Amino acid sequence: MFSATLEKHGSSWLFVSLAAVVTSLIVLYVVDYGISYRDVIVSSVAFAALLVFAAGDRGLKVGVVVLVLTFGLGYRTKHFTPSLSIHPSELVLWGLLVLPVLQPKDRQRTKTTIWLPYWLIVFIPFWVWAWIRGLNDGLPLDEMFNELRNFLLLVPLFIVTQMVLANRANWRHLLLAFYCIGTWIGGMGLMEYTFPEIEAVFSAFITKPEAELTAEGFARATFSFWGSSAASFILVLSAPTAIVIWRWWSVPWQRVLTILALAVQILGIYIGGYRSMWMVFTVQLLVFGVLRRKPLVAAASLLVPVLGTWLLPTQMQERALSGIFLLTGNPQLTDSSGIKRWDRITTAFSDTLNQPLGHGWSAAGWVHNDFIQVAANLGVLAGLLFAGAFLFTLARLLRRVLMSGDQLGLALLLSFIAAGATLALEGVEVLTQLVLPVWFVWGLVEVWLRQTPKSRRFFNDTRSYLCPSADV
Repeated sequence: MFSATLEKHGSSWLFVSLAAVVTSLIVLYVVDYGISYRDVIVSSVAFAALLVFAAGDRGLKVGVVVLVLTFGLGYRTKHFTPSLSIHPSELVLWGLLVLPVLQPKDRQRTKTTIWLPYWLIVFIPFWVWAWIRGLNDGLPLDEMFNELRNFLLLVPLFIVTQMVLANRANWRHLLLAFYCIGTWIGGMGLMEYTFPEIEAVFSAFITKPEAELTAEGFARATFSFWGSSAASFILVLSAPTAIVIWRWWSVPWQRVLTILALAVQILGIYIGGYRSMWMVFTVQLLVFGVLRRKPLVAAASLLVPVLGTWLLPTQMQERALSGIFLLTGNPQLTDSSGIKRWDRITTAFSDTLNQPLGHGWSAAGWVHNDFIQVAANLGVLAGLLFAGAFLFTLARLLRRVLMSGDQLGLALLLSFIAAGATLALEGVEVLTQLVLPVWFVWGLVEVWLRQTPKSRRFFNDTRSYLCPSADV
């Protein structure tokens, strides 16, 4: 008992000492050189790492929460070459994979069986093949690695996620963090969009917050703090978690905050100006209404986007209509971005048919459809495997939700639909900040599907969360 107490206090004093040293170094640096947003990020990551190591057996959970929060950093990366940038989130993720090795006692205590989805195991040899193809064709190494490493992230993500969620109570913390970061991203976008003069206050973090006009005259937010209007991709992933946030935090004031946060994310999707994301959110509303098996909810889900289109500005209606033309393969002449995307997709598809074995990593460029891009770079079989893995996972998820009526499953289903649409309509595998939130949702889905139906009833019982530390 004395040795346990000594060990506990010793680790606490070690954490305090390290924190004091790090703080002193940061203060001295700021006094001598000032501070920038990069310094803030590095300092935050350093403190987060200390917190993770000091948290003991809870460190992995804290680390995954930190990982989710890094989704809010957007385009803040470290450039090594013009084609290769490292994002803080991937450093956090690989660091978390090392943590169980450094704390083996905690790993043994959880008794977690490590697994990878079968489709991912079969997928990995195609990564090696595409690397060999790229080398033979003389493709730039940094461009190939830039694309490969975003798929490599699937391995530590699946491992770390399943270890954390072995304790079912941790679902609550991860999804709350995901919902909060979505609200943060949407809120910052709205603030810049409404008050662009905020740039003068946070000039080191916000540049050019003024809205940009599309060909249809729609004023779309730039999400300057995050780095791109592509921030709305994360919002369609995080917004569905409102279903379980509403259930788990049921006190009236908590539900008011949940609704306000959801409104912020919906507005963020709207001002982001991505027609594909508008469509995805409409589909999510429809699926939500149908699967809840409530006619009024289903009807409202259909009427809301229809009435919204009728009430919203003409520019929004024209932009939505141009998106419909694009999806049918007939982009309007004024839709230059749509024409370019369609050309990239058709060109990559033709290249795939001409070279079914693939051209190697990065050969196809940014296709804006990840399933076709995988087929063009890794080969037809790899593309079919990747698309098939998503569709098979989606079918399993839908079947389980229909059988159980589980609210967590419904939230994951809506987010997974958005993940697939983002891969198919936007293409995100080329940038870590875009693809990692999609992989995160996929990882959550795989873990939930492997947890037994009996244990999943835990998620529908709000009272179980009165003691969130219980491992059910």
